[in-house]
Amino acid sequence: MKNENKLGKTEAWVVLDAKPDARLVYGIKDGVDSAALSEAAEKGRALEDLLRYVDVKKGDVLHIPAGTVHAIGEGIVLYEIQQSSDVTYRFYDWERRDEHGNKRTLHTKQALDVTKLGPPPEKAVSSTLPLEGTGRLEQLLSTPYFTILRYTNCENALLSADRRRFGMLTALSPARLYYTDRSLQLAAGQTVLLPANGEDLRLWGDEFLFSCPTVK
Repeated sequence: MKNENKLGKTEAWVVLDAKPDARLVYGIKDGVDSAALSEAAEKGRALEDLLRYVDVKKGDVLHIPAGTVHAIGEGIVLYEIQQSSDVTYRFYDWERRDEHGNKRTLHTKQALDVTKLGPPPEKAVSSTLPLEGTGRLEQLLSTPYFTILRYTNCENALLSADRRRFGMLTALSPARLYYTDRSLQLAAGQTVLLPANGEDLRLWGDEFLFSCPTVK
């Protein structure tokens, strides 16, 4: 993004829960060009007709490359991981206002400059990886910027330390971590930061998500 002297913000969503018929905005409809998108953005609500809506359910994983239009719909709880960046461009805000009646700032021109047209990637398909201990380990997604793993039904499952990168482990149900002669209890939703070159962990719990930078 030359306006900010940055390279964009690739993200990923793992759907943790979703009500029936829940939908996300995930890209722009096929056949929409930049001129049509620009005209609709100037009109506000007209933009909604050009957005691509996808049905989602618990367990879905969506890869959101930088420049992909995206928005969370009603009744969805998700886990988000993203490339390190503090820039978000917004060209529509669903007519929302703050407690003072003011609309949030829009960045229409900048957003249109970087928006990717055409369909986004298909929902990610997981692959099973070997795991020491009882449980299951899946790679949900790997991008040039980050990797997301899921551990399920763990009893003494090994999460090996990695000297090359840090990681973040989130418990999606009550869990316990064991390392050397100590242990740590986690409530559902709690996250721990695992430093590079730290200690091996043994996981006990129903479900964890682990994310880390992708080693190149």
